[in-house]
Parts: sequence; structure tokens; C-alpha cells
Amino acid sequence: MLNLQSVSVPSESPRLRWLPQSAAEWTSVVLTLAALFLGGGAKGTGDAIIHTLSALAFGMAAWQMGVNTSTPKSHSTLWSRLVCGLFVLAALVMAAQLIPLPSALAEANPQRTQVFRDLALAGITRDSWPLSLDRWGTVRSLAALMSTFAVYLLLRSLPLEGRLRTLRILGVVTLLCALLGFSQAAAGVHAWRAWEQGNNSGATGFFANRNHYATLMAMWVPLSLALGIGARQARRTSEAGFWFAAFVIFILSGALSFSRTGFALLLLTVAVSLPLLTLAFGRRGSLLSRLVPLFAVLVAALGIYVYAAPGLLARLERDPLEDLRWQYLHFGLDTARAYWPWGSGLGSFPYVYAPFEPVTAMVNSFAARAHNDLLQTGIEAGLPGLVVLALWFVTVLVLVFRNAFPGKSTAAAADNHHEGTASLVLRVSGLVLLVPFVHSLVDYPLRTLAVAGLFGLVLAIAVSPRGSP
Repeated sequence: MLNLQSVSVPSESPRLRWLPQSAAEWTSVVLTLAALFLGGGAKGTGDAIIHTLSALAFGMAAWQMGVNTSTPKSHSTLWSRLVCGLFVLAALVMAAQLIPLPSALAEANPQRTQVFRDLALAGITRDSWPLSLDRWGTVRSLAALMSTFAVYLLLRSLPLEGRLRTLRILGVVTLLCALLGFSQAAAGVHAWRAWEQGNNSGATGFFANRNHYATLMAMWVPLSLALGIGARQARRTSEAGFWFAAFVIFILSGALSFSRTGFALLLLTVAVSLPLLTLAFGRRGSLLSRLVPLFAVLVAALGIYVYAAPGLLARLERDPLEDLRWQYLHFGLDTARAYWPWGSGLGSFPYVYAPFEPVTAMVNSFAARAHNDLLQTGIEAGLPGLVVLALWFVTVLVLVFRNAFPGKSTAAAADNHHEGTASLVLRVSGLVLLVPFVHSLVDYPLRTLAVAGLFGLVLAIAVSPRGSP
């Protein structure tokens, strides 16, 4: 078996090749940047633009894999086929909710029967109904899934150096987003915000929700560290300095969002990625090379203590039991049981949840999401949706351990040679994918296209083979 170093990419050479060299790479860059700028809030024009670009991305991916014979067929690996299968399975579950069914089948449980009785009283009767109670909501959910699939498929159709170039370009622009977060945290309610309906304090970047912004920062922490160590090992000092500085900025900017769970995820990614990546130096790694990442962590910790600690402490002082998430969980479970086992339809949560929330428990806040994707999937997609979600979670967990702990041949090679940037990014790719999954237990970051776009990009790297026969 060959180490990933044996399939080293041109971006590892002293001469940097940062600009895409093909139409497919340009498309991947435009699509991921559009997701970052336009996909951080509620559905609307921004999502429609991203969906349109995704259709172009599907066409480019088909051309790359079917027509362009010069493209390496790395997209045909076992792991890439498995992930494609999961995307297709999820799409089929969503599409099945749109199939018209006879009324007798559509009224599959007492709660649905009551819904259709109410519609009949309003003069709305039909011979057939789909499983989804919100057809357009399901269509939008399907379009969002296919947009992430388009990012993944297009990036998988590119050579590895193309994926890394796209990652670097997206990282540079995300760094500008993090710097915008600094100004937002400093200006508070007077700062410019990309979305009117959203958090009006702390760092939010181009997001409406501070928690989703913190998720993106936490995902970039391991990636920027891997890119910095890879550049350091290749003796590209200026590039290494840039990515180590980005590493510090991503940590501090994520902390300035004042997201409690987001800050916990930032600490987790630092605690896991730091030892995981410093192991890649091998026995010949210099003391300075090992100390630079630790120094960057100390700088970030000092910045958090000076600038972010007061806001974080204020958020932590709030009683967690007063959080509306517990109320959504309590009445959301009742909603899930009422529509079990097929669910109420993707996108229907706000409408099916409301009748189960007592008037005495209502507050001046609209429950658009369950703030728990496991619960919301159970409500909207029922048993089929939970099965698909479980398959995705198991796949991500396997990728974490598969990529983080190299085989004996790779580990032996690392003792004698520095790992290349591709191998370092691959090491932490599973960890990066795990971050939004963990945060989804108390929020919904993967429902924002900005996070889903980076997820698709990293997934295209995570399924890369560790070596070739």
C-alpha cells in the first residue's frame, strides 16, 4: 500500500497553484462561496440562487466523470459510492413523501384523520393526498439535500489538488467572514447584519444564527491547523503563518459568537485535532515545528480571555432549564408520536407542532425549528427518516476513525517523512464532519446551506483512499 504522500498533489510543490484550472473547479468555487454568502439564513432568494448553481454543478460533475477522460476516476472508490448511495436513499425517502396516495392510505393514523377532517370542513377535499402535509416544504428540503449532493459530487469528480484548491480559497473567504464577526461583536446591536431576523449581538458573520456561525468556525479550526502544519512541513513559511493566524482567528471569532454549544465544540476540535496533527510530524519533526501550534492555541486562549470571556460568562449564567429547547423537546415528542411512523412531511414542523403546544406555554417566539434535528427528523420523516439519519451518523463515525488513525504502513512512513497537506486534511476530515452532527442534537446547522456546503466539500475529501494498490 502506498501512503498518500505517494500521490502527492501539485499544490504541495514550492510553487503554489491557488487558482482553479478548469471550468469544473471554477464552478465548485462559485457554488461553495455562494453557499457561504447566501446560505446562512432562512429560505429565500439566496437559497434559490444556490439551487440554480447546484443544477449547473450536477451537469459539470457528469461531464467530468463521463466525458472528460483525462480526469482521474477517483470518484469510483467504494467509499464514494457508499456516500452517493446514502444521498440517493435520503432523496428517495423525501421524494416518496410527494407521491399521491388514496385518502384511505394518506389518513394513516388518527392525527392525519383529524387534519383531513378539518380540511373537509374548510371545503378542501381530494381523492388522493401525499404523505407530506407541506408539499412545497418537502420540495425545498429535497432541493437543499441535492445542493449538498451537488457540492460533493462535483468535488469528487475533480483531482485531489482541485479539491484542496477549492478548500483553500473557501478558507480565505471564510477568514474574511470571521473578521467581519470581530466587528459585529464589537459593535453589538449597531453592527451590520446579513439577516434582519436573527441574533443581533455577538459575531454572526453572514449567518442569521450565532450557533450556526460557531459551527462553521469549529469546522474550520482543524482544517486551518492541518493546512498550516502541511505548509510548515513543506517549508512554505509565509503560507504556514497565514493558516496558523487563521487558526487563531477562527477560534476567537467562534468564541465571540457567544454560543455555548458552539464554544464547547471549539474546545473539542482543538483538544482532538492538536494531538492528532502533531503526531504527523514523525520522529524527525523539529521542536519548533511542534511548538508553533501550541503557541497558536495559547494566543487564542489569551484572546478569548480578554475579549470573549465576559460575553460567554453572561450566556453561561443563564439557567439551561429556561431554554425553549426543552419545551420544544417536550411537546415535540408528543408531535412525533402523533404522526408515527411515516411522519408529517419534510418542512411541516411549524404547522404540526403548534397544535401540541398549550396556549399557556406559548411565548412571543415562533417555533420554526425543533432545535434538535433528531427530533425534527422523527416528526417530519418518521421511521424512514431516522433510519437514513442513523446510517449517515454511523458512516461519519467510521470516517472519523478510518481517517484519524492511519494503518501501519502509513504510520511507519510518517516516522521517516512528513505527511503531505492532503494526508493531514484527510486525518481531520472525519472530525470536521462530526461537528455539525453533534451540534444538531441541540440545533439545526446542517439545514443551513452555508454549513452544508462546507460539509459536502470536506466529505469529498474524507472519502479519498488512504492509498492505492
